[in-house]
Amino acid sequence: MIRSFFSFFLFSLVFCFKLATAKDVPCSLENKSEVKLLIHNYMKDNEIVEEPNDLMKNFFLMQRSQQTDKYDLKQVLTNNHYALECDSADPVLGNLNADVTVVEFFDYQCKYCKLMTKLLKELAKEDTNIRIVFKELPILSKVSETAALASLASHLQNKYMKFQNKLFDTPGRITQEVIFQLAKEIGLDIDKLKNDMESIMLRNQIRKSFELARLLSIQGIPSLVIGDYLIHGLISKKQLVQAVTEVRRSNTLNHLQDQFLDCSK
Repeated sequence: MIRSFFSFFLFSLVFCFKLATAKDVPCSLENKSEVKLLIHNYMKDNEIVEEPNDLMKNFFLMQRSQQTDKYDLKQVLTNNHYALECDSADPVLGNLNADVTVVEFFDYQCKYCKLMTKLLKELAKEDTNIRIVFKELPILSKVSETAALASLASHLQNKYMKFQNKLFDTPGRITQEVIFQLAKEIGLDIDKLKNDMESIMLRNQIRKSFELARLLSIQGIPSLVIGDYLIHGLISKKQLVQAVTEVRRSNTLNHLQDQFLDCSK
């Protein structure tokens, strides 16, 4: 059975907080003024003081349009399985041959993403048969976009996890100056980093994440895809473990491991 968890965001976003079926969709946004209010609340809660960037505006307007049509989540997940779990350009943590994959959509300026990512990394240490795929979804600010591009560029120098830890461990707001200072601290080649950040390849990588978010009707960040679960918002470690356990059980019962986990196909 396909399930979609709408967990409580710990902030004042106007979402439907309910357990949805495969054909349910989130609350519709009635007009652009409501979209503006949603953006305002999102930025206020994440302590973002700069003006909303085009990525953020387009993200919420895109979701407003997406909400007008019902969609088959199970079919969307099946059709986009490879893009979600098997894109070789995506940073991955954990067992590459794991029986359960968790895909996280996140933004470095989102404090709940920081908490969710920490829980995911803890779980990856405890569960040696799990795999985490990171999808950059920089919707909160221009700095978010810079951080996402810098992170993907650091991946080309094999220092993604180290750089991600630095960014999330930084107290207060991240600035462009902070991003490059942290990059220097972990020994990244700054000239190469900046050059790679301008590449079409990395910008396309972020565009692909936005397209997946649109197809999945993702309403905000953090969002997780675990098997046939779509989870919106911060959840507890207990809930995370329960979702992983259920997906693992379902995979075993239905003998779907090879179909869903073999990215070589």
